[in-house]
Amino acid sequence: MNSEPDGQPGTILLAKLLAKKSWHVYNADNVARVRRDEAEARAREADEVRQQRAAESSQRAAQLRGEADPDASLEHTKWAAAAELATSLTSKTPPPAPAVALHAPTRRPRKRHGEDDTDFEMRMARQYVEEEGKASKRQKMTVAAVEKDRPIVDRNGNIDLFSQLADGGAIGTQTSRTQPAGPSPDVPPSSMRFADAAGGENALSAWYAGEKGPTPASKPSFSPSAVSASNKPRRPPLPAPPGSMAADPLEAMRQAAATIRTLKEERKHAN
Repeated sequence: MNSEPDGQPGTILLAKLLAKKSWHVYNADNVARVRRDEAEARAREADEVRQQRAAESSQRAAQLRGEADPDASLEHTKWAAAAELATSLTSKTPPPAPAVALHAPTRRPRKRHGEDDTDFEMRMARQYVEEEGKASKRQKMTVAAVEKDRPIVDRNGNIDLFSQLADGGAIGTQTSRTQPAGPSPDVPPSSMRFADAAGGENALSAWYAGEKGPTPASKPSFSPSAVSASNKPRRPPLPAPPGSMAADPLEAMRQAAATIRTLKEERKHAN
């Protein structure tokens, strides 16, 4: 009798046959191909790391020499060309001419080849002075243009923050340019001015002035007799009647307390 359990020889035979199939995972050819692919992937990864380190080394050397990085300009040009192509495809308009060179990103200044610390600092100082001069010049030009285009005082001396240059170089508001030169008494002014509040030529009177001024009859008169009467000594006050609060406050308080006690006793006996 066979001492092995039933089905074990068939299982072993099936495992041996499956291992020889081309599609089986543990086939010798499949295992060799997987190992070869893994070796090629490791070699490719090592090559990429080597190229990346070489590029970083060359870039660092160019920065130390003070030269421009060619990879950065190529990267910016590549992205700029892609953006222009996408814009041209979406707008269906002819794309503009590609830019020859783009501005490199702002980097920390470095010394050039053969340049010592003194030369480097002097060069940085000159660049800083030139940039500050250009910025201040642009700011002065902007302020001068704004002041020239927007005067705040017109030809009548009134403050107007929204005035513009009139035709012929004269300064005035839009109202003064559209209205005639002379004042028109029939037409009321179209805007309120500071001079109108204080009683200018366009206003009859100031807003704080009354219709009529005080007359001499309405003024208070001061006679010598009234002044002398006010300087006389006053009479002493009349004495308070006896038994009142003003005559003896303490006695009045005692009487009130006695009255309250009497009322309490009466209520107590009544209950």
